[in-house]
Amino acid sequence: MKTPEIIPLFSQPLYINHITDEEFSVVANAVINTDCTDLNTYERNGYMSEDTKWLDNNLEVKKIVEKYLEDYVHKQLAISKRHYLDHCTSWVNLHKPGDMAQAHIHANSLFSGVLYVKTDKDSGPIRFDFPSMIPTFAPYTTEFDLDENNFYNMREALIYPNNRMIVLFPSHLSHSVGPNQSTIDRYSMAFNYFMKGSYGNGAESRLELK
Repeated sequence: MKTPEIIPLFSQPLYINHITDEEFSVVANAVINTDCTDLNTYERNGYMSEDTKWLDNNLEVKKIVEKYLEDYVHKQLAISKRHYLDHCTSWVNLHKPGDMAQAHIHANSLFSGVLYVKTDKDSGPIRFDFPSMIPTFAPYTTEFDLDENNFYNMREALIYPNNRMIVLFPSHLSHSVGPNQSTIDRYSMAFNYFMKGSYGNGAESRLELK
């Protein structure tokens, strides 16, 4: 039997990279010096900056974030430069030992991301879940016993962050953050972006977002 070709059709593209040491020194200083308040939404849900346009007030960091977003959307996803990035919201997250984040999506944006500033091996993963209403190789109501988990049969993915890691993903992709089981505070910065510009080739479907 020849080696088959397996094509992962209709993927949910997750982008992972690491910013440079020079970039990290800029980001870390700005993030860790940001005041965060108790969210008071769920027990042990952590702390967040009151400023939800954080990148607009930290333009050096914004330039770094958009460098990697540009690579994600225009180079890796091959989205035309007729569409350009538009910052929606951004904020700093502080998770003390035991803090976590429940499963959620990011509404009213197209692409989201998180940039990790202070973590260790026990800081807890970010977990991505594939929507239960969308079948992959089988409907969600069918539970196969699997000999191994791989990209073709997975329904969830755990990404263990480290300092300098930037993770970019479609905003509709459900995700949660595991409990911080380390003895240090976990710092990250999250952000949402839309794409503006000219949509559609026909006059009857033209949409201009400026």
